Amino acid sequence: ALTSDPRPTVALIGQRIAALSAQERYEQAEILTTRLRSYLATTQRFHRLVGFSRCPQIVAARWVQPPAANPGWQIHVIRYGRLAAAATAQPGTDPRIIAAEAVTLAETVLPSHHGLPSASIEEAERIAAWLERPGVRLIDIDGEWSMPVHCAIDATDLPRLILKRPDQTDPAARTRPTEPQQTEPD
Repeated sequence: ALTSDPRPTVALIGQRIAALSAQERYEQAEILTTRLRSYLATTQRFHRLVGFSRCPQIVAARWVQPPAANPGWQIHVIRYGRLAAAATAQPGTDPRIIAAEAVTLAETVLPSHHGLPSASIEEAERIAAWLERPGVRLIDIDGEWSMPVHCAIDATDLPRLILKRPDQTDPAARTRPTEPQQTEPD
């Protein structure tokens, strides 16, 4: 269920939630809603980690302003979801040279047999959070870092999906106004 599109599951559970709500069994509907939110959070977490863990190598950098303890470009070499090397290019040095040295000295990391990160889940989550921070720049990426389009459904979209109402902010979901029908007099 984690590797497939969650929308059919949301629709099926949504029907059950709607039926329980129609019967005024709100506590049971809330239990299903809580479980559905947990399922969606787990699906999103799974794809977030697996997405970048498929990459044999990601080299990224983030600028840290002085007077920080270690100012300059923080450079990370990530292999299969594991931090393989870290370096700092001090202000005034070429970060590309430091990044190339970090890649050369980085730990050899083999892909995991189960498709998950080659590091612990906790380490992979910390790395993913660092990669997603504002200011992080990708220097090089080997492989495809991607997630399925519908793997993450925002919890704020659940009521709309459960009740099957089109999203008014989505232009594709809006219906076009129809022209008045011309009728001929009888």
